Amino acid sequence: MTRTSRLLALLLAAALLAGACSSDVMRRLTGSDVGYSPAPWDAKDDEIDYGDRTCHQHKDESEVLTCEFGDRDGDVHLVVVGDSMTEQYLPAMDAIGQERGWRITGMTKSACPFMSGRLDERRTQRNTSCEAWNAAAVERIRELRPDAVVNALYLMRGLDHETVRAGLARSLSTLADAGIPAVLLDQAPRTREDVIECLEEDPEQPGRCATPLADAQDPSKVWPAASSAWLLQRLGDRARVVAVDDLLCDADGCPVVDQGVLRYRDDHHLTATFVRSVAPRLGDRIAQALAAVGG
Repeated sequence: MTRTSRLLALLLAAALLAGACSSDVMRRLTGSDVGYSPAPWDAKDDEIDYGDRTCHQHKDESEVLTCEFGDRDGDVHLVVVGDSMTEQYLPAMDAIGQERGWRITGMTKSACPFMSGRLDERRTQRNTSCEAWNAAAVERIRELRPDAVVNALYLMRGLDHETVRAGLARSLSTLADAGIPAVLLDQAPRTREDVIECLEEDPEQPGRCATPLADAQDPSKVWPAASSAWLLQRLGDRARVVAVDDLLCDADGCPVVDQGVLRYRDDHHLTATFVRSVAPRLGDRIAQALAAVGG
């Protein structure tokens, strides 16, 4: 037995004795292939790669950071603005921009919905930095004068939804008055549990981690359709909502793995591998929305 083999055997034995030899540990040690990508143990890191650029703002900071994607010399310019639920689409927007000749500017911040006004009465650093970031983001977008902004709708837990909805309407109205319409990506279905934790029990049986359609579209968990209608009523032809449910779900439910691709990296964020895989279809829908709003 080689030194490497002896070390592997010792590691496996130690994990078994400790009661910690989960499927995840076994596959990490043995290099087992689960048949889809990214593997569960790699999914948490399967997101936009900024390289050595500082592009995405942290929860407690308010400076507006931006990065360019897509076709840097493109004739169509879109600003992708919002929280991490918007940021998750940047890998797809990068691909769409390169394919269609669109310049994409990313402008995102963690745990900070795109909105104007006070988040709530609790004056935490996170909330005040989000409010300041939003005010600066609107002004920055007005200076850039893009053809449109793209934002992903998201029902954030811990924040009053009506406050966020009204604040989003104010931000979008301010931009629309400056001639900048909006394309809003509907919230992706939310899974009933953290997908990676579910897959750890048996990575080779991802079907057991699927979410029924009714649960995935529960209006207490995802952005309600009534709120989208409310926004469109106020913004009129200056905004459109792009559906994404059918990219993840069918009549039988919402699988977490399909066609060899793991879709989620927790219970609500999508993997970069998945969003790139749907970039052609998503690009078609955004193009139709842009045509509708005159962007």
